[in-house]
Amino acid sequence: MISRTDVFKDSWPPTELPNRNDELEHLSRRLGPTTHGDEGEDVLIYGSSGVGKTATTRHFLTRKLPNYSDTKWAEISCGDKTRNMLLEEAAAKHPDDITVHLNWRPSRLKAALERVVDGDPYILVLDEADSIADHEILADFADIEGVSVIVITHGRTEWLGNLNNTVIGNFELDSTIRFTPYSTDELVEILEPRIRKGLNYDAFTAGQRNRIADETNGVARYGIKAVWAAAEIATERGHDTVTDRDVDDCFPRAKAKMRESNLGSLSYSHRVIYELIRRVGPTVRKPVLEEIYSLHSEEIYADRHRDPVTWRQVRNYLEKLEKYDLIERKGATRNRRYAVTDPDLEASVDLDFVFLTA
Repeated sequence: MISRTDVFKDSWPPTELPNRNDELEHLSRRLGPTTHGDEGEDVLIYGSSGVGKTATTRHFLTRKLPNYSDTKWAEISCGDKTRNMLLEEAAAKHPDDITVHLNWRPSRLKAALERVVDGDPYILVLDEADSIADHEILADFADIEGVSVIVITHGRTEWLGNLNNTVIGNFELDSTIRFTPYSTDELVEILEPRIRKGLNYDAFTAGQRNRIADETNGVARYGIKAVWAAAEIATERGHDTVTDRDVDDCFPRAKAKMRESNLGSLSYSHRVIYELIRRVGPTVRKPVLEEIYSLHSEEIYADRHRDPVTWRQVRNYLEKLEKYDLIERKGATRNRRYAVTDPDLEASVDLDFVFLTA
């Protein structure tokens, strides 16, 4: 039944992006000056996980913008990257050759980026921007002629609250684009081409497609994973087409696929905190988690070319893990405990040294 699995993965670029015309138009207005060789205006994109923020941005830059210009751009997953890391990556990803080194001072890296940009339009996509610890990086980018940024985050108010007055004016109301979940009909329109490309034949009835779109509350990533999961279950059961029972049973597997995808997309530090909770679990009290992390943080970051993440930043990572349905928070502030949602889902980090006993 399943002929291709790549069309059900987050990385698959659709040729068409239905029902995001307003968002694409907004991006076009803000970044339109780049088509005439001028600097674009900054953009802040926000919304819950899985509603198409990154997919829409990539679609605009790879399929819409090239129709009008060859504007240079780069995508950076901010993760737990330091100011130096972000400056170095922004310069290194510019299409023109330049040599930069991570151990340079921020001022030298900034000068290198300014030199390679040379006043021409350069769009930087800052994905997972709610993980940025040092927001001075926004001032760095704002200072460089030609550079404009597309910031992608979950919450507008929370993210703006971290900025200083020198750059907050770049993200006024006209610069922001809010992404909301799709309607049932809109999500069906997104699912249909993936079904056509990913399955040997259309194994879903119209009613089943509508039910998946409705049950997944208009969240595209969830709906796509549910289609994939239902097709897998039908195949395992030897069905020629997807049955209603297969759809009934697909949603837990779809959520598991989402958690696996979300965990894999997160930074090293996010995965470390997740794995500490999983290994110490089934539940771990917040003070215990902080104690274990503080005791081993130097070892955890020994080969990461950066100082350990502060516990204050770890608190932000815990919120992100919860938003991604990877951990659950239990109890009030003083007695707060954490547990992973799926104890069988292991993060790709080696923490054996933390748990070795003498």
